[in-house]
Amino acid sequence: MRGIVSSEAVPRILCPVNALTPIGFAAALLATAAVLTLTRPIRGKWMSWPAVALGVASCVVTVGGGALAGLPLAFPLGLGFWAIPTSVALASASAALGFSGRFAWAPMTGWALLVFPSTALVTMAVASGCGEASCRIDDFGGALPLAFTAVAFLLVSRSAGIRMPSDPWTAHPTANRPIVQILAVLALWVAFILWLAHLEGVVDAYFPRILAGAVIGPLCAAIGWTVVDLLRGHRRPVIRSMMFGLLVGMPATLAGVATVGSPWGEIAAVAAGAVGALVLSIRPHKWLAVRRATAAVGAATLMGFLASPIAGDMTGVLFTGNASGLAPPLFAVLVVIAWSVLVAWVSWATARFAAR
Repeated sequence: MRGIVSSEAVPRILCPVNALTPIGFAAALLATAAVLTLTRPIRGKWMSWPAVALGVASCVVTVGGGALAGLPLAFPLGLGFWAIPTSVALASASAALGFSGRFAWAPMTGWALLVFPSTALVTMAVASGCGEASCRIDDFGGALPLAFTAVAFLLVSRSAGIRMPSDPWTAHPTANRPIVQILAVLALWVAFILWLAHLEGVVDAYFPRILAGAVIGPLCAAIGWTVVDLLRGHRRPVIRSMMFGLLVGMPATLAGVATVGSPWGEIAAVAAGAVGALVLSIRPHKWLAVRRATAAVGAATLMGFLASPIAGDMTGVLFTGNASGLAPPLFAVLVVIAWSVLVAWVSWATARFAAR
């Protein structure tokens, strides 16, 4: 089994390219196109290609850093592929928070060239060097460098004063064509399934499990989100609740897809979707919609991230009765968030100061 897990899970292939690499690259391209389509109402046209370029640069820096550190390169390359659509999503969120023009790229560059590569490589180095429960971190799909860093980056950002509509999709013609949004979310989900499975690097005994988890996990999250909306009497259409659940279910599935079996994986995914819906419904004073959506993604991701230390195969608390296994992943989340917040605060403050 590959990914950011433990020392037993270090990739055996030192070459950065394996038989599944083209699938991962194609999946990342499809995901990027889907994200570009979904974020058109809040993303200026000028942001598209620079955001993609930053994502590519992030991938290059991650692989280069892995090579200098002597780490196996197949996983950093595969993980770096997903930095491309993530970069586009961050750029769109930056626009929604009010940043525009050349000064908006200071924080984006900080995430792409510093936060993501360092988090991915340090987490992989720590996990590969220790297989004991005292430092075990199960994060197959890179929830730490991809999801938690992005969430922290956006939640500590400061708005430049441009208010985002409560529902930004009403400002674009595609808002009148829900089928466009639905197809884009489904395309992103398909891309996610292919990309997450390709991280395994080879078709082995774990591959079908990862593939099934990438399909079922977001579906279960969609069910959890929809149930909460229905119980709360939310007027949001059911299909839209399902789409929101799919979107938060993908990052929630990242960490434990290879280590959490049935029915615990499905239970964790349903809980992640439900928590995401509840968090989105909270309306703190002056919080823009993009911040509430970011908080929902973060809460759902945390639920999925803790599924492995709680219910992971033969290592979780439910099997061992030893709660000490929760300490390493919680500590890792706190450290990653603290690092992301530090860089984010400096980057956003610099961008605001330069924009005056």
